[in-house]
Amino acid sequence: MFILVACNKDKDEPQTQDVETLLLNKNWKLTVFTISPAIDLGNGLTNDVLGAWDSCEKDDLYIFKPNNVFHSDEGSTKCDAADPQQSAATWSYDKTSKLLTYCIGTPGACDSFSWTITEINDSQFKATQPLSIGTTAYTLNVTFTKQ
Repeated sequence: MFILVACNKDKDEPQTQDVETLLLNKNWKLTVFTISPAIDLGNGLTNDVLGAWDSCEKDDLYIFKPNNVFHSDEGSTKCDAADPQQSAATWSYDKTSKLLTYCIGTPGACDSFSWTITEINDSQFKATQPLSIGTTAYTLNVTFTKQ
């Protein structure tokens, strides 16, 4: 007589990288920017905010570096030839609220943006932001794609 003994090892769950690791050292380009409900951006009602941007704004790149260093890059087409190709500022991510905040411009005098990340992987991330204009509540949705 013999006894067969076997153990059933649970499958290892795939390791997921944390958000900060997924963001780092990639050239991110804004590929979707919508607003809901529709808003008039000068040519009638639209949900497509990115479609209203100039082409020189649509090719900009967003780069999250270690130590909370953020670079915005003008891309291949600058809106103003006198602008630097890259501007450095800061970024942060709050794991609890899933809030990504970054600054475009000169530190101390920059435009700050905050987005709640809803999805992220190695090639893209999606985020949302509430916005109130007057008495109307809007939702902004963005998708950044790795270049």
